[in-house]
Amino acid sequence: MDEEEILKEFNKGVLCKKDNNGKVEKEYLKGEFFGKGGFATCFKVYSREDKKIYMTKEVEYNETIEKEAKIHQSLENDNIVKLYEHFLNKDEDKYYLLMDFCENRDLSKLLKERKKLTEIEVKYYIVNLINALKYLHEKRNIVHCDLKPSNIFLTDKLQVKLGDFGLAKKITKDFIPTNNGGTIYYMPPEALEIKSKCSYKIDIWAVGIIIYNLLTGKLPFFANDRDETEKKIKACKPDFPPDLIISEMSKDLIKQILKKDPNKRPTLNQILKHDFFTMGRGIPKLLPKSFIKKAPSIDYIRNFFVDVDKDGLINKEPKQGNLTEFDLDDDKILKNNNINKQDNKNIYVKELFLSKNYINKYGLAYILSNDLYGVCFRDSTKIVYSQKTNIGLYVKDGEKKIFNSNNIDDIYKTISEQEARDLDKKIKLLNYFMKAKAENNSSNDNSEKEQPKNNNNNRNNDDDDISEDQVYMKKYYIYDNSPIVLKLSNKIMQVYFNNNEIMLLSKEKNEATFIKKDKSELKSNVFQFNNAMETQNLEIIKKLQMTKNLLGKIINDDNFLS
Repeated sequence: MDEEEILKEFNKGVLCKKDNNGKVEKEYLKGEFFGKGGFATCFKVYSREDKKIYMTKEVEYNETIEKEAKIHQSLENDNIVKLYEHFLNKDEDKYYLLMDFCENRDLSKLLKERKKLTEIEVKYYIVNLINALKYLHEKRNIVHCDLKPSNIFLTDKLQVKLGDFGLAKKITKDFIPTNNGGTIYYMPPEALEIKSKCSYKIDIWAVGIIIYNLLTGKLPFFANDRDETEKKIKACKPDFPPDLIISEMSKDLIKQILKKDPNKRPTLNQILKHDFFTMGRGIPKLLPKSFIKKAPSIDYIRNFFVDVDKDGLINKEPKQGNLTEFDLDDDKILKNNNINKQDNKNIYVKELFLSKNYINKYGLAYILSNDLYGVCFRDSTKIVYSQKTNIGLYVKDGEKKIFNSNNIDDIYKTISEQEARDLDKKIKLLNYFMKAKAENNSSNDNSEKEQPKNNNNNRNNDDDDISEDQVYMKKYYIYDNSPIVLKLSNKIMQVYFNNNEIMLLSKEKNEATFIKKDKSELKSNVFQFNNAMETQNLEIIKKLQMTKNLLGKIINDDNFLS
């Protein structure tokens, strides 16, 4: 925004931070009023000093707000609202907290707009919420004590940020604080008792309520007055009316979390082990902004879970068993958004684009066994692209960036001009390969559909997800009159004899796999390294010997073998 636009938007007065002598240290221009709740008023401000917009919380001064600020400012996590500054305005006796500005408000506003969310969206929001809670519980020994949709904020990119630490408590080995309230609909039975002790299980319970709330737009223990609400919470029988559209998988997860006995509630890690999170093809890294107004299409949902019904619900029964029986040390879902590792380890290059001119000028183009197109460029950058979803992964110097060819400007805004020019060039080279492939293909497919496009005409507006863990070619070796040797990101080494014959080498599995295409049928033979040469198949022995000789040529290249 230019100066004129800033002054027009932030025209509600000036917020001043003063030193002990009353001298102004900083000035913030006040802007849009965002809401009022409890004892606080929220509005956004603009700092001329650092040219940034902040969300500001204003409260009447008391000791509690200083405690909140002290806890909040000590926190540093991608899924927690960052508190940049807090100060007292003695003239007004008001206390101010300046935080991340979350453009898309919070989950309660989203729920009001959409009424209820799909399971793939709930997976995304809850996994990110659990990431924040794991940091609070395990790294900082803090219980939030007031988890609810209105305290889960959303950035302009729909990143999840947990905020409002007004009721947060720190637990130490010498002191367990008393719980002193919260929002009743999200409070567990034990928290309703006078002078009940704080525990992490309070937050666990609230996670279960939030899942129910997001999936249905309703609350499992709702009544018109507090006494009746407390009775329902203490009875601990979540309401699932017959007309409620919710999968058995979701019901099972909610029931396992909402246990009356806190000791029988699962841990955060155990929640992530439930089939609700682990089944399917993963969880989106980010959600498209269009989901603020409309639900994901069935096509989008099926990118992550094939077995869904017309309502987008998981069409499978949960496995039997109690979540608390799982081990506690598995963190893989948070680290990789539940990418199917076994599938990744089986991916290989099924076809190469053997144009000498293209290879000499640009690099080696290929098609993976999962039908993604890719190029390993001569400058060591890599690109892999899905025709189905128009989503690609660009890798440069180990840094990975996901792009959408329908909305390519979105990534250009986040990188330098030079990087944008480089990426644009790489997409054009990928486009050239895909076009050449289409023209040489004997099928009657429309080649226009096989090219990345910078428009919105060839698909719906859902920004389908591709993972940063997607397999791609890391390096290749080409020798005169010899097969091509490839190194893939899934730690597979591949010897490419031709389009019909390849050898896959897995040090991790200690095995070699020879794949041969016979007409339209793929045949494979798997051998352990220590007895591979004992086969009676002379053709395979010949291929194994060629593979051994090729690897001997590059065995001293640590860069390749690392």
